[in-house]
Amino acid sequence: MQRRWAAALVAAGLVLAAMAVAYAAGQVKAAQAAEVLRARRFELVDRKGRLRAELSQVADGSPCLSLRDVRGKARAQMALLEDGTALLTMNDAKGVNRVWMMETDPAGILFVRDAQGEAVWHAP
Repeated sequence: MQRRWAAALVAAGLVLAAMAVAYAAGQVKAAQAAEVLRARRFELVDRKGRLRAELSQVADGSPCLSLRDVRGKARAQMALLEDGTALLTMNDAKGVNRVWMMETDPAGILFVRDAQGEAVWHAP
């Protein structure tokens, strides 16, 4: 009698495990089938859970992509300002903005800065 109960419990466990695997496989398949993913913010983390990239909106609702180093410091940002102007910035490891580029009409603006943030070259 005990053997029958043990066998029944093992069989029930195997059936439940098979159902769980089938359910999980269906969930993965459903996630892979998504054509559109919508959110107000996306974060990309590395294997250790550290934030490495972020796609979000700034206060006025403009989109911004920020790429971060392993310490979480923002090193490169690309944004589209509220008026439609494109902006690209790059920071050094200390967080000092070293390159700043903005699309304007009729020509863009580019600044290159030293480690203290002072402009060493710009155009125009």
